[in-house]
This record gives sequence, structure tokens and C-alpha cells, in this order.
Amino acid sequence: MSQHRGPRTATLDTVRWRLIAEDEAKEGVLGESDLMGLAAKHDIPERSLHRLSLGLRTTFFKEMVLSQPELASERKRVGKKKLAEVIRFVQISQEKLLKASDILQDIGFANPYGNAGVPHPAERYRAEFEAAIATLEECNRFFTAWNRNDLARFLATPNGNKTVDMRRTVLCVTIFNLWLDLGRTISYTTDPVSQQRTGPLIEFVRDIIFCLSDPATRLNGEAIKREIDAFNRDTQTSSS
Repeated sequence: MSQHRGPRTATLDTVRWRLIAEDEAKEGVLGESDLMGLAAKHDIPERSLHRLSLGLRTTFFKEMVLSQPELASERKRVGKKKLAEVIRFVQISQEKLLKASDILQDIGFANPYGNAGVPHPAERYRAEFEAAIATLEECNRFFTAWNRNDLARFLATPNGNKTVDMRRTVLCVTIFNLWLDLGRTISYTTDPVSQQRTGPLIEFVRDIIFCLSDPATRLNGEAIKREIDAFNRDTQTSSS
């Protein structure tokens, strides 16, 4: 059984990302050939790309651990609802197991090992059965108390319709900050005829995503444009 350390990051992958385990890619998520190719094509120092590669490791862990305070109230609401459902099932199970226990009192079991002096196994299983009922009662009390005090939190995605690709957003924000550190402008251009979004930054992001997806994918410029617009809005808001 897996150990729940906290809410699972709500993300909807729009790209088939090349994910890693926490003990993999200790040198970063980009390979040596990726770093060399990106440095040459986009005129960026390899050491800067290496820092980017290291900074993106946790983003591409198979299980993201990212705080999302905007989901806190919804996780609380859904957690209470889901735990109430668990309590209902536990109580139904209790009722059925208690009926089974009553019936079991009138049932005896022959001991096929009696002649060999082996203890009757039925007694152990009777005791374990009663212990299971007692454990279920303890669970019911615990779940009921925690639900009454609003202490349950839903760990999965509360509303899948509102989920975005958090890996892509974190990737883009990390790239944009590198771009700024290099003294470059967070911008893009729009082709007046095709309306396609292009520019050095968009092409750089597309190349990074190509390296970090499996199969290798070139994201369309419109999706990156939305990330740029959101980043610029957040930057303006924080500076005002």
C-alpha cells in the first residue's frame, strides 16, 4: 500500500512527457547532446542550460509534489464528501459482518489435524474475524470524528475540468526566468497572414519540449503564447 505524503499535484499532461523516478537523472533532465545542441542553436551558455536542466528535475518526477493553495478549499469540500461515502460503506460492512458473526456462533468446524495433535485452526480464524469487526468499529469512530471536524482532504484532482498542464507551466516559467537572466525579452511575434506565433523564445521552448517528450513532440506556438501572456501578466501584477 502506498504512503500518502500529501495532496497529489493536479495536472493534465498535454504532452507525453519523459518522466523520471526521484533517483534518476541526477545531472538533470537534459542529456549532454541536448545541452550542446541547444547551446549552439540558441546561443546560450551550456552552464546556463545545465542549471536549467537541474532545476527541472522535480518537475518531471513521476509524482509531482507541488503546492496548489488555490485548490485547498475544494480539496476540503470534496474530502468531506468522499469520507462520508467511506463511512457509509464501513457501516454497511459492519452491519453485514455482525450478522455473519451471529450466524458463526452456531457453526462448528471439524479438525482434520486433531489426530496429529495440531491446534484447531478454526479458533484462530474466529478470533481474527472478531478482531476485524473490532478494527472496523475503531475505523468508523476515527473516520466519523475526522469528518465531523472537517479534517479530511481529497488528494487527487478535485475538478478535472479545471486542471491544466502544471509540468508545462512550470517548465515555461523556469525557461522564461532563464531568458530574463540572459537579458532577453519575454515576447513573441505573430505572422500577419497565418497568425502563427513565432519568435526566438517560442522556438527555444519548443526545442526544450522536443527534448523532454516521448515521443518527441513540438508544441504549437499558440500554447506557448498563452504561457508567455500569463507570465507577463503575473510579472506586471507583482511589480505594481
